[in-house]
Amino acid sequence: MSDPLLVTGLHRSGTTWAGRMLCLSGEAGYIHEPFNPARRPSWSGGRIPFWFQYICAENENEFEPILQDVLEFRYPLLANLRDPRTYKRVGILAREYPGAYMSRLRHLRPLLKDPMALFSAEWLAHRFGARVVVMIRHPAAFAGSIKRLNWQFKFRSWLAQDLLLRDWLRPYEERMREYS
Repeated sequence: MSDPLLVTGLHRSGTTWAGRMLCLSGEAGYIHEPFNPARRPSWSGGRIPFWFQYICAENENEFEPILQDVLEFRYPLLANLRDPRTYKRVGILAREYPGAYMSRLRHLRPLLKDPMALFSAEWLAHRFGARVVVMIRHPAAFAGSIKRLNWQFKFRSWLAQDLLLRDWLRPYEERMREYS
């Protein structure tokens, strides 16, 4: 497997566009948001518990096999078929499973497009040799986009990750609790 690419950063910052553009070369296979715990069907088979999951040396044993399968384009078809199906989900399965199969057959470079992988980018780079692209966006444009979509952010996923708090977010813990 050649070194994977990770396109991450803020959500609403152009990660989908950048990932799609990088795949136009025909040398990379697109993997859409394997770290998204709400996405069904899912490249991770629904085994990523938190939004913005933090993976590091202390918890890698739980996640490494999942990510190894994702990076080898081993799409968890059976796990995804167990989920209740809607026309939209069937359409996603019908697109992603053959895409994964063809990417594996053609030995394409895996490209993970996932803003939720931001906190795990360092681990992905060290463990799998991922080349990381971090997308940023002007704060006013980001806030305007989130407001227009009426999206909320719940800090509970960050607060529930002890390792993430320990390594990065402890100074902000009280403020996050206020807004949760």
